[in-house]
Amino acid sequence: NNNNNNDENNILLNVLNSISVYLFEKCLRHLPVLCRLWINSCKFRKIVLEISQFTSTKITPILLKEEVIAISKSWTETDGITVKASTVSREIIAIYEIQDAVLEVILKLPENFPLQAVSVKMGRKDGLNEIRARKWLLLITRLLNAKNGSLTEAIIMWKENVEKMFSGVEPCPICYSVVHMTTHALPKKVCSTCKYKFHSACLLKWFVSSHKSVCPLCQSV
Repeated sequence: NNNNNNDENNILLNVLNSISVYLFEKCLRHLPVLCRLWINSCKFRKIVLEISQFTSTKITPILLKEEVIAISKSWTETDGITVKASTVSREIIAIYEIQDAVLEVILKLPENFPLQAVSVKMGRKDGLNEIRARKWLLLITRLLNAKNGSLTEAIIMWKENVEKMFSGVEPCPICYSVVHMTTHALPKKVCSTCKYKFHSACLLKWFVSSHKSVCPLCQSV
């Protein structure tokens, strides 16, 4: 009887372990921002190290391969953007040409991606001043690390933002993006006093968090 009980307990433990791994993989795939917040707030260093090692050996290679395949299928020569990815170096290089400007960003994925944030650095920035290039670098960094979704989706949204900025659309003064990260809307809510345009979702969030119903910039009603 004891042997039977031990066998049943072992089977149950294996099932629970399998379910835990499955759920953890799904969370990393669909809710990476939440996973990063969780691991960064964990106070038990041993647990953090073990989870990080498990992620880097068992999950990261699978997700990285999927991202590279998705990237290779997402771009054509007519898109104005060239994206190259490598599973070996864990690097993604995006070169975007628009009008007379060329912007190159280099994304470096950590060994335990997506449990840690993607690092981004600037490559070429031909035809761009330092302020604008820096602004676009911060934008893609935020899209990659503050929004759930694939790397391909983040690059596509970054490209959309850059295109809108070049066409003269000013970013929302609250989130600093042209295309809203969640609703994909443009800034259309205009302040009658300062004339700045905001995303509806950003304004609503501002009203709720500040307990005010005034313009975030000029404070007019």
